[in-house]
Amino acid sequence: MTREQKLAILHDRNVLLAIKAQPRRYTVLIDRMGGPAALEDRLAAAQDRFMELLNNHGNPQAPTA
Repeated sequence: MTREQKLAILHDRNVLLAIKAQPRRYTVLIDRMGGPAALEDRLAAAQDRFMELLNNHGNPQAPTA
């Protein structure tokens, strides 16, 4: 996994956490995502990718997908 891919995973997670933290500020964006449930689903997926990245950090034998 390239450095850019790792940074993209971190960025996606941070953006979604910021949106969740201030739902009134991002109402239109949340609606475009498909509502609060869709935001939660996307955040859960981003968290999973982030945790996978942390678990594979420093392990050259880890599969890259």
